[in-house]
Amino acid sequence: MLNSYELMIIFNSTASDNEIKKVFDKIGQSIGKGKILSSSLFGKKNLSYSIKKQTEGIYWLLNFHADGKEAKSVNNILKMNELVLRYLQIKQIKKSN
Repeated sequence: MLNSYELMIIFNSTASDNEIKKVFDKIGQSIGKGKILSSSLFGKKNLSYSIKKQTEGIYWLLNFHADGKEAKSVNNILKMNELVLRYLQIKQIKKSN
């Protein structure tokens, strides 16, 4: 069963558009049976506190459908990527009436 996920990523401010696109492509490949619903690049913003000696980051929001294994593989991709300062992946729960 496919679940809905929301993913916020903060990239290092020195990351190029091409490097961010490569991460996006890796995530798209790892989702496999799932589907990317929306993607929004918010651009460079100041961080509230420094992360890995960085004071700015590039914010990117992604909504997608995937199963649990695919969502875990997205986490693994982001953990190993040096350009990612922080990320948060949330499983969205459907409300029942």
